[in-house]
Amino acid sequence: MISLLNYWLYLYQVWLIIAVIFLLLELTDGSLIVFLPTGIGAALMSLLVYIWTYFNGLSLDYNGIQWYLLILIWAFISVLMSIILSKLWKKGSQNTDINDY
Repeated sequence: MISLLNYWLYLYQVWLIIAVIFLLLELTDGSLIVFLPTGIGAALMSLLVYIWTYFNGLSLDYNGIQWYLLILIWAFISVLMSIILSKLWKKGSQNTDINDY
């Protein structure tokens, strides 16, 4: 089971599918809190995994990086994207008029 996770999470296509699923879930929610940063994080993970496999020659020896480290990196990227989006959202929505809804 663990080797199966190591195999599937090192395919960049899997991360793209995860990104599309989370971005589609964002269309149903629209809160910009959970699904959008997670989808962007998965898309960036796809790019990271693609670059990693491109420079390592598509070998199945991943030099000790396990599936849980990939999930941890994805979580870190998603939290970072959430912080960046919240900063940009607050910065752009400052309105001084109290009567403007």
